[in-house]
Amino acid sequence: VRSRRQRQMCIRDSFNTCDGNAVTNGYVEGSIGNGIPFYSLVTDGTYEINVLSCNENASISITGYDYENLQSTGEINYTLTSPETNLGSLATCDTIEEFIQYSIDNGETLYFFENIDVNFGSNETPPTLTVYGSNNSDTQGCFYLYGVLDTTFSNYEGVYNNVDWNSTSTGFTLNECQDISNTNNLIEYNLSSFGSATGEYIDLNFGGAYEDSQGVAHTITGVIHVKRDN
Repeated sequence: VRSRRQRQMCIRDSFNTCDGNAVTNGYVEGSIGNGIPFYSLVTDGTYEINVLSCNENASISITGYDYENLQSTGEINYTLTSPETNLGSLATCDTIEEFIQYSIDNGETLYFFENIDVNFGSNETPPTLTVYGSNNSDTQGCFYLYGVLDTTFSNYEGVYNNVDWNSTSTGFTLNECQDISNTNNLIEYNLSSFGSATGEYIDLNFGGAYEDSQGVAHTITGVIHVKRDN
């Protein structure tokens, strides 16, 4: 049986905002027909992605995200051609419906636009909230917030302090993905909106000083605008 050799093929073109300006802070990602993922950061309005595939006519899907304007292209489907696939100019004209963003030490803002799971533990006593995001566009690959909600607050909305991961006290914690310890942790969480049903929005912002697991002091600020999954 003759084996099919993989070929290296290039996917490239320009990536613009809906107004036609070059996207300078974003990324494109997608997958080849059988699920092989690919992505590329975009800093100058162009992207170039090299992929390996045995099938030069494989279907591919691609989505572009613009961090600055919180917009996306939506998912677009194409056919891979060899040796180069020119997709034409991608334009971000769709508003991103939900996102997570945060910055450590006033540095680069990191974003999560997809693979966001929001779980309201309404049957737990007291009720809990979990917000998870995963991201293939950079090395900061996950975001995980867990909280025990305060039933004395109207609709759970109010200001919460940091709590230990195993605590049953009301409050929130971020120490799963961001190397945030509970030592000298002064992060505050303002839960400003809690949607009353599935599909409605939860809005929360957070910020403050903390130490990482090596005892190094940092600060963090962030915003969560997500939809309830249950």
